[in-house]
Amino acid sequence: MIAYLNTPDTQLVCGITEKEYDAIEMRITEEYGMGYLYKQPREVKGGRVSFGVTKYGKQRMWEGLNTWVSLNENLTKYLEDVLGGKEDLTKSQY
Repeated sequence: MIAYLNTPDTQLVCGITEKEYDAIEMRITEEYGMGYLYKQPREVKGGRVSFGVTKYGKQRMWEGLNTWVSLNENLTKYLEDVLGGKEDLTKSQY
């Protein structure tokens, strides 16, 4: 499954498992409540999902990103590289 995490400036893309999907959803709702969760419907064939925190607008998506990073140590370095400007996924072909 491919997950997208959108910030106002970029779109981050990474592969996740069903277990990680459930953990992300649970973590965001526990931390921010259902009113804060933004989740596009999963496409069964494409396996795509977009997470974010949007209660106060697009700028809150960053908090969703921080939530995701803390869920899986294996993703942390990858996302830090993206956020550090070492890789630009804004024009990703996914």
